[in-house]
Amino acid sequence: MDTENFTQELDKLAYIEALIIIASVEDGITQPKKDFIKMQSDLLSIDIEPLLEKVSDISDFKSKSMSRTTKMSIIRDSISFAYIDGRYSQSEQESVYKIAEALAIDKSDVDAMENWLKEYWLILDKGNLLLGLK
Repeated sequence: MDTENFTQELDKLAYIEALIIIASVEDGITQPKKDFIKMQSDLLSIDIEPLLEKVSDISDFKSKSMSRTTKMSIIRDSISFAYIDGRYSQSEQESVYKIAEALAIDKSDVDAMENWLKEYWLILDKGNLLLGLK
């Protein structure tokens, strides 16, 4: 899927709202998490400041109609948030599974996304080594 089709499939506001909720689950919205949310919201032309003031709960998304693209993007980024500090605690993993359940995403899809992310990050690390960036 190319970038244009991806952004057409993405429920932009729900995605950003979910990122904010996810970022606050484990250890609050740290600066690296806020920077990531800001980068994503800038790409989607959404102002995050008013959204940061009204952080709610992931259960609010149970009844929302979202595309699979949006739901899996939320799962992808919730896993990425969990890894931002270099560790993925059991409580963070449990939170990701709760988010998936709220979004009607199977645990096996969450595990597949996590495995794909680990493979992707490993490839990026190998590339950085080859380029002399690490």
